[in-house]
Amino acid sequence: MPKVLQINVSANWGSTGRIAEGINLAAQKSGWDTYIAYSRIANSSSSNLFRIGNKFDVLFAVLETRLLDRAGLSMRRATRELIKFIELSRPDIIHLHNIHGYVLNYDILFGYLNNTDVKVVWTFHDFWAITGHCFHFCGIGCYKWKELCFNCPLHKEYPSSISDFSRRNYLKKKKIFSQNPNLTIVSVSEWVDKYLSISFLRKKKHVVINNGVDLNVFKPTVGFNHSMIGCNDFLILGVASQWDVGKGFEDFVELSKMLEQDEKILLIGLPRKMIQQLPNNIIGLERTNSTEELTAAYTRANVFVSFSKAETFGLTIIEAMACGTPAVVYNNSAPPYHITNSTGFVVPDGDYKKAYFCIKKIRKNKTNVYSVNCVRHVQVHYDVRDSYQKYVNLYNELLTLTRCKR
Repeated sequence: MPKVLQINVSANWGSTGRIAEGINLAAQKSGWDTYIAYSRIANSSSSNLFRIGNKFDVLFAVLETRLLDRAGLSMRRATRELIKFIELSRPDIIHLHNIHGYVLNYDILFGYLNNTDVKVVWTFHDFWAITGHCFHFCGIGCYKWKELCFNCPLHKEYPSSISDFSRRNYLKKKKIFSQNPNLTIVSVSEWVDKYLSISFLRKKKHVVINNGVDLNVFKPTVGFNHSMIGCNDFLILGVASQWDVGKGFEDFVELSKMLEQDEKILLIGLPRKMIQQLPNNIIGLERTNSTEELTAAYTRANVFVSFSKAETFGLTIIEAMACGTPAVVYNNSAPPYHITNSTGFVVPDGDYKKAYFCIKKIRKNKTNVYSVNCVRHVQVHYDVRDSYQKYVNLYNELLTLTRCKR
């Protein structure tokens, strides 16, 4: 029975953790034995779990990163223990997800992997692997990573550090990641793959496997009620797990100044402090882990709006469309790849006034005109079962190549 070991910051928790769990469930149906190694948070899993280090390892990694800009270069003892587990379990494929959230020491891990025959799959959920520090550079338009990172303008952002060793980090990543002869990179969108193709890893085998949504969960659903939203109000929805500057919160505030009396904005994922300071026509809700509440909100909304400055995929857009809600997005990063003429509108980056014009157009045409097309578009292109099966197909392809060489 072939074996796959996935490595991620979490197990069956958060977006990447749930993706890893879903892939393993699909792999198990195809006869794979599955493992997950994680360092931070874990829910119950169908796979064999291995924790990388302990809370003290993580705390020391946080300290080392904050002081010395060493994200991914701490956790030395824990990573050597992980390598012992790899040698004991003998996986045919090691599948990496997010390894920069105080997970392991990539220098030690790749120093080991580069001298084995184990096939390595690495899903790029962001760009941390090809930069000297940041995981997303498009919000500020920094492209030093094409040649050499230095004087990082984002070194105080996640993974935050008071120091800037972006040049050292970039050169170390370039050297050790490029040396792996068995690396296949998966981009979560065509947009991510576009940048990967001009990075120092451009010569590595790379494929695109879009993220997907569970169509048994994200579908038109009734049941959303809020005292501040009338049954006839036109509802504009925005959702984020963290409403920082890059998610376009200020643009929603500006948009609220243009709304008519029966038009309201609902923002989900706001911290309580921000909710208390909102204008009267913006309703704020804290982050919810209830997919039932979320799908009901998606369905109740008349339009979903993304003012994000940089998205490697834009899963909330797909979730909203799966519930029959058209979207309006800025013309940047991955979101425009999801929109067709029958599912929403793409407007110039930062132009919230043009976004409002398109919102009014959707209101005039009626949301229902777009709903069937939105649901169908997601069913055809973003069914999570198809995404997971593509990973299993990739595993089988790599396994076949290994056996042929032997």
